[in-house]
Amino acid sequence: MVNYLKESLKKITELNSINFIVTGLSVDLYPQLGLNYLKNTYPYHEVMVGSSVYNLGSVFYSAGNPSTPHILIIHEKYDTELVGINLSQISDSQQVLHSFSGVFEIKEFYNFIKSSTQEEINNFLSLSN
Repeated sequence: MVNYLKESLKKITELNSINFIVTGLSVDLYPQLGLNYLKNTYPYHEVMVGSSVYNLGSVFYSAGNPSTPHILIIHEKYDTELVGINLSQISDSQQVLHSFSGVFEIKEFYNFIKSSTQEEINNFLSLSN
C-alpha cells in the first residue's frame, strides 16, 4: 500500500513538474532497528533513523504523533544562489498539505488515490497542471 502510494504520488508530481522526494523516518532508538523496519517500504531518497523520538525527522515532522506508518505531503520551496559550482544562501519554506497517520488513514488515502481522477487528486493535493 505504501509503495503503491509512493509510485502514484511520484507520477502525479512529475505530471505537475514537481520534484518528488521520499524520506523514510523511524523512531527506533538504534539506527539498525530503524533501517530494518524501513526495508519493508524501500526505496527512499533519504532516511532518518535512531535517537528514538529525538531524531530530527521525529521532532520536525511527527512530534506529538509518532505512530507508524505516517505519510506527510509537504510543499517545500527552496531559494538558492549559485556561486560557481556551489549553492549558497539556501533558504526554504515548508507547508504541510496533508498528514496521514496509521494504517486506517493511509488506507483511506490509498482508496482515494485508486478511485479518483487526476483532476480530483490534483485538487486534493493543491496542484495544478
